[in-house]
Amino acid sequence: MKRTSRPAYELRGLSGKRVHTSVEDVYGLNKGRWCPKTNGGRKMKKVFVLVAAAMLVASSSMAAAVSATKHNLSTSGTGTIKSTDSDQICVFCHTPHGATAASGIAPLWNRTSNDPTSAYGDPVGSMDSTADVTNAVSSDAPLCLSCHDGATVAGALNNPPNALGCSDPAFAAPNDTLTGLDTDINQALNNDHPIGMQYDNAVATDAELKALPAGLPFFQTGNEVWCSTCHDVHGTAVPAAADALLRVDNAASALCLTCHTK
Repeated sequence: MKRTSRPAYELRGLSGKRVHTSVEDVYGLNKGRWCPKTNGGRKMKKVFVLVAAAMLVASSSMAAAVSATKHNLSTSGTGTIKSTDSDQICVFCHTPHGATAASGIAPLWNRTSNDPTSAYGDPVGSMDSTADVTNAVSSDAPLCLSCHDGATVAGALNNPPNALGCSDPAFAAPNDTLTGLDTDINQALNNDHPIGMQYDNAVATDAELKALPAGLPFFQTGNEVWCSTCHDVHGTAVPAAADALLRVDNAASALCLTCHTK
């Protein structure tokens, strides 16, 4: 019995050109490729490959940067605080599922955020009015305090690594919390550098401050100072500042003098 040809369908490629092709061609049944007769199909395939490659490179480079810092809490970490049974690096902050819903500024946060209970109330000059606990809560501080509150166990995650089933990663005592270490900030930020206040050129007219520095990141529309203004949580290109994850080596107070006039 002679096989009848399938009906042809009119499609448009990404270029907008009309292409008559069959069902087999559209779904790649003839040659194992999606829409092999259209420029649109080939372009789409190339775009997909390029996007996938870019995502792989980005995620790999990010993990590589973190792996050499104290924020690598996996078994491969070189710091004092690290897991004894999980080799995953990103899981101690991020998760693809079951993230903390309230942390809108954090990508898929895997911990319970802790709001600061107070803020340093006497910063220099005209920033007094914008440095309060409300602004500190809306910064990245609740995310940092999900570890650095001096009480939370480092392995307390919303979504543990699948390899461990339903159990949180284990840490060797006494290093399962940050209590007593130099990274213990606690939720009362009244003795720490103020965060959440706006730093713009109007504020910088104060004789104690320089104009808005170009070398540091500021956040939101008001150029707010956050923890991440001074600290790079994913690593630092400054070897001398690696321990504190500083964005600028603070030798001779270089980081402080980026903003402050002394």
